[in-house]
Amino acid sequence: MPNVEETDDAVKSPLLIISYPRTASNLFMRMLSLPDQDDALSPESGGYFFYPAIGHMREAGLLDKPPQQWTEEETKTTQLAFQACYDKLQGLIDTAADQGKLAVIKEHAPFMMSPTVQSNFVHNRQDLSTPWKVAVPNTHSIPNTHSVPNTHSDSEPNTHAVPNLGYPLNESVLPDHSLLKCTPTFLIRHPALAFPSYYRVKLAQGMGSEAQDPMNQLVQACTLRWTRNLYDWYTFAWEAVTPRKTPPVILDADDMLDNPELVRHFCDYVGLDSTKVRFEWSSISKDDLANEHPIRRHTRATLLTSSGIERGKTFFGLSVEGEVEKWKDEFGHPAADRLEGWVRAAMPDYEYLRGRRLVM
Repeated sequence: MPNVEETDDAVKSPLLIISYPRTASNLFMRMLSLPDQDDALSPESGGYFFYPAIGHMREAGLLDKPPQQWTEEETKTTQLAFQACYDKLQGLIDTAADQGKLAVIKEHAPFMMSPTVQSNFVHNRQDLSTPWKVAVPNTHSIPNTHSVPNTHSDSEPNTHAVPNLGYPLNESVLPDHSLLKCTPTFLIRHPALAFPSYYRVKLAQGMGSEAQDPMNQLVQACTLRWTRNLYDWYTFAWEAVTPRKTPPVILDADDMLDNPELVRHFCDYVGLDSTKVRFEWSSISKDDLANEHPIRRHTRATLLTSSGIERGKTFFGLSVEGEVEKWKDEFGHPAADRLEGWVRAAMPDYEYLRGRRLVM
């Protein structure tokens, strides 16, 4: 477990919660009770600022072909979509700074990745070019302790980049200095729970209604590659260019469900008010659930209809082999085989991250 290191800079830096689909992140945000946190500012659900850009890619079918086959117009409109998402995210950060509050932002790691990086991964292609980044106006403040010389090409405007010292490339759309001015927390969950849960959500949403091949969408999301990339990048970058002496925080959903007090411990660690943490809340009726937006209904049905933490939704006592047999009955053999492949491919990254998680 990392040692708690209290600094004014760490408290004031935006708190960036990096998750991936079906990691109990909505439950986590409910437990944090952010609307009751007087010194924090966060949109409902935390953000998902880049979701519209991912929706654009899906609707345009851009994961169905490598980026080398994208038209100039497709590339331009995709970049504009990500830029618009970033501008809204930065707007929240600026508003929080103006109010003297801590900005709390939640994003799924797959949503943050550069669009060409996503497509190349889906098509198993290597691309050594620098991932595209959003433009960050110079008017946005950058903590001096995090500002380092720009070593990237002129195609990446306003990028105070971490020197290339042989560690992981930042594959996200956010420039290095934008990531460095945030304090990250990584939320993980066992792939054998997260991936089939995401598959169920996509089935419930009518998977395949977009132009994009639904399997390409699943390949892009059912991996811990993006989480591992950002964690490793932060770890090495902090050592290289910041005064921070502890690694980024990792929380495992299993620990959070098994011992909810961990969330209070986390709040004390990052500067949130641990007395505001909630373990119980009011549920909504099935009729009210039916009136929710389809995305909210499909992704938060369990949370919205619950009155508190439902223990038992952990991987304790389970095995990948046992879960695969359940998937065969639920989804059929072909889908179960795909899920098993994604889970086993993700396990080294999950075990690596879990071994570095915050515990009590």
